[in-house]
Amino acid sequence: MKRRTYKALKKLPLFFVYILSFFLSYTGISFAKNPPARTIGTDVSVHIVDGDTFTIKEKGKVERYRLIGIDAPEKGQEFSEKSTQFLKKLLSSGEIQLEFDKKTKDRYHRFLVYVWVNDTLVNEEIVAEGLAVAKAYRPNLKHQSRLKNAQNYAKKNKTGFWLQGGLKVYPREFKKNNPKRK
Repeated sequence: MKRRTYKALKKLPLFFVYILSFFLSYTGISFAKNPPARTIGTDVSVHIVDGDTFTIKEKGKVERYRLIGIDAPEKGQEFSEKSTQFLKKLLSSGEIQLEFDKKTKDRYHRFLVYVWVNDTLVNEEIVAEGLAVAKAYRPNLKHQSRLKNAQNYAKKNKTGFWLQGGLKVYPREFKKNNPKRK
């Protein structure tokens, strides 16, 4: 009997490790270092998909990227073209640096990034222009307070779609209501 109790107690610490790892992954707490920032070379091709997604073709390989912490209007939605054009303008204005957070890819296999161009946080700039909403996506919250402040600035100054009080339909709802859009 004692032997069985001992074996059960021996497994107990492993149980706590599982519980602790579940808690840490759920809350977004991590002890691992973030992947290093990456500078994009000049011999690349950048294609803007929409106001929060773009691709980079480098050495024949195409990778998809999604801006962390924002949600821009979808294709076919109001302000979509303005948001897309603004991202294109920002990404063509200097050297692109990609900064990663805790989670590096989403369920669509896009890299999740903060983008810096000439000391400007592109994610923040799009929100400040009223061309995207700040949207927290756990566990990637590194610059979320900056993005929320940018949204408050845009609302207060009535920039972009905040001039009309916001979007009629937010991107997340638009995606739900238009699942087969092109």
